[in-house]
Amino acid sequence: MTILHTLRLVWYFLEFSFEAIWYKLWGGSSEDRDEEDVRGKVIVVTDGNSRIGKSLSMKLADRGATVILGCNSRNMTKGKEAQEDIMYETKSRKVFLVQLDLESFSSVRQFADQVAKQFPQIHILINNAEICNQTLDLETCQQGYEKHMCINHLGHFLLTNLLLPNLQVATPSRVVVTSSSTMLFSNLNADDIILQKYSSPLKTSTSYATNLSYNNSKMANCLFANDLGRRLRGQGVTTYSVCSGICDAQVFATTRGAIMMAKLWWTIIGLSPARAADSILYCVLSRRCEDETGKFYRFEKLYQPGNRKIKTEAARTLWIASDKAVKYYMTDEPAV
Repeated sequence: MTILHTLRLVWYFLEFSFEAIWYKLWGGSSEDRDEEDVRGKVIVVTDGNSRIGKSLSMKLADRGATVILGCNSRNMTKGKEAQEDIMYETKSRKVFLVQLDLESFSSVRQFADQVAKQFPQIHILINNAEICNQTLDLETCQQGYEKHMCINHLGHFLLTNLLLPNLQVATPSRVVVTSSSTMLFSNLNADDIILQKYSSPLKTSTSYATNLSYNNSKMANCLFANDLGRRLRGQGVTTYSVCSGICDAQVFATTRGAIMMAKLWWTIIGLSPARAADSILYCVLSRRCEDETGKFYRFEKLYQPGNRKIKTEAARTLWIASDKAVKYYMTDEPAV
């Protein structure tokens, strides 16, 4: 690791830590966000049954929205429990649980077909699901693609395109993609989005910010939201990518070798699932960003270092590569 890269990591952690602590203690409220009324609106949340997704779904159901929880097949029992918890706490009967395995494009297609048929109008799609596996090895999903890129990006790319007609008839509508500030440390090559040509170790230290496959998938989230926003500009569908901060319930779920001091520091800057969900709600509901599209946000404001790293040509190139990867599972050409 070069001195320059080390300095960038140090600056990243200091900047992130300061902003995270500030947001944790004094961050925005629903009044500050100037929220839209979502009573009666249909909202899809991938991984809407766990941690941040569950808190997000709870807040949306409590505001009167119809919420569809996309849940991995391995977690359907917990998903049912989450659905019942949300319905009990919010007194809402309009919370639906549907199986969704993002690593299987056929499952994504089945989910989209079921939801699109049951809900002709979808007002907000929140692509929230993600994995972050700390490993030195390339792991692949059912489709043969690198697992982070498949679940975090390609599955959502396919899902969004399949549900886009439902979003377009429900305008004004939104697509929100959860990303991460670690996109700053990505090295995404659209000609090798699954890292088959990358021979060096994926992780050069125990740092969360050096997991290249995860970082690349998070950059892909931002590029996808950016190019989708460009393609849909003026059509009533706005797009956003957002870093929700680090959720203290999950930071070390799959991380190995972390020392106690690091864990303590992450505990200080980590957000509860409910607080992390608040940072996503800004892009989901706020009128303050309703006229913006394709941008990257962190802690309820534009994150300019991330936006400067998003390049239009890279976004267009990634779209073409992603379309090629999932094309078989679309009935027609991508909707945009």
